[in-house]
Amino acid sequence: MDGLDAHWRRLIGVVAFLMAAAFILPVLVRAPNLQENRELSPPPPWPRHLSEAPAFRDGVEAAVADRFPARRFLIPFLNAARLPLGVSGSGRVIVGRDGWLFYDNGSHLGAARGSEALSPAQTRAWLQGLAGRTEALGAVPYLVLTPPVKETVFPRFAPGWMGPPAPDRPALRLARLAQETGAGTVLYPHDAVAAQGPRAYSRHDTHWTGYGAYGGYETLMRALQSRGVGQGPRPRSAFVEAPIAYGAQQADLANMEGVKGFVRLDNPQLIDPRVQGRVAITYLGADHSWMGPRVIETGEVGKPTLMLTVDSFSNALLPLLYGDFSRLIVAHNQDGPWRPDLIAAYHPDAVVLEVLETGLASSLVPGPPASPQARDRIDQVLGPAPALRPVGAEAAALDPAPPASCGLDVAELTPTSVGGPGWRLRAAGWISDLGPGPGLVAGRIRLTGPGGDWVGDLAVTQDRPDVAAFFHKPQVAVSGYEQTVSTGPLAAGAYAVRLYRRTPGGWVSCKGRDLTLGGRAP
Repeated sequence: MDGLDAHWRRLIGVVAFLMAAAFILPVLVRAPNLQENRELSPPPPWPRHLSEAPAFRDGVEAAVADRFPARRFLIPFLNAARLPLGVSGSGRVIVGRDGWLFYDNGSHLGAARGSEALSPAQTRAWLQGLAGRTEALGAVPYLVLTPPVKETVFPRFAPGWMGPPAPDRPALRLARLAQETGAGTVLYPHDAVAAQGPRAYSRHDTHWTGYGAYGGYETLMRALQSRGVGQGPRPRSAFVEAPIAYGAQQADLANMEGVKGFVRLDNPQLIDPRVQGRVAITYLGADHSWMGPRVIETGEVGKPTLMLTVDSFSNALLPLLYGDFSRLIVAHNQDGPWRPDLIAAYHPDAVVLEVLETGLASSLVPGPPASPQARDRIDQVLGPAPALRPVGAEAAALDPAPPASCGLDVAELTPTSVGGPGWRLRAAGWISDLGPGPGLVAGRIRLTGPGGDWVGDLAVTQDRPDVAAFFHKPQVAVSGYEQTVSTGPLAAGAYAVRLYRRTPGGWVSCKGRDLTLGGRAP
């Protein structure tokens, strides 16, 4: 019995020591960085009824687990042990080969595999958006620069199940269609980035390094030079490597795993030492971070002014541009990838949208409308816009639909001769029931007027962070749409446009506006 009692005393002592250490360790030792890319579970509200007790218990368990003091130590050490085995401890990180990490946006590298293809309606709206911006600037070049995700540049380091990058993935397809339709210019510097070698991307970060950014810089400057802006790219020898200090090192994927302190980081930046020291930045608002809108004066006299709307890949790109421009006007895409206010204020010699290929699909709407001629060119390549159909039996489901919260930013009828004489209806805006969950994709667009009542399909797939911010409801961010449909010849008169969206509770509707035709289509 004495031996058994001693065993239990030792066991209790060990458990007590471990519990005490779990609370004392975070006070004595700095925890490794851990960026989980999610909100920790909040404490649940007290139950009001006995039936809510199980949910309250589960909520307490999740909240306590997320706040266990030793958690920030246990997760990094466990993840560091699992990485050599190819196992990720984060739902946002995929472990590839040779220790390379890749970001998972939920599609499991869908941009590289081609699984995130745009629908015909999305493709048409995207090209119309590009054409509208290009036409609005007239003689000022408008270029879209889209950095490739690193799994397309280094598929040999990606997990084996990914396979080779899809040859018709959205970035390649949109760049090709932009050229074929004359809608505008999309620069996808995949090959130029790959030519920079394996240091073009950090194995522990989503972003390109200074070397990868040089491939983007080279592609952009050649395109601008061909349009009469700038002198073309300077050689890579004009730049020197400037390793980013440890504390400023991004290493976002290693941070998500909590293993930044366990791996060798290599994320060099390239700078022009001749210019870097005299750069002056003036912020245009309260945000003085890299995401804040700003004017960068480089001290280079007599050189062009370039305006860019950007994402985080710009951090390595911008230092390469300082020596080629007198002034850079920079704004983040989250504030709007089309900034006519800044264009009007600073009169740039060229305007560039820089956006990673995973964000390309949602970056060209809304914007100025494309001309009927540009839409005809797009329709000639893609085929006529989908035709409206008689509402018929669908009216029984749509007519009683209750009103939704919505905005109709654009509604217009323009003539077309593609596929035969008729009219083209374009509508853009947002629609939501503001419910607790995300709405469904399925929608309808309806046109009612002299001699007919027609309906067509509407895909509600566009991200509208402005709507989510206004209502303080992140779940309604995906509420935007842009759709173009075709009709036959229409009689003169007033036509009503109405939008619908399917929700878990049924259809909801949005009263649009009346459009008036003074005559028939040609």
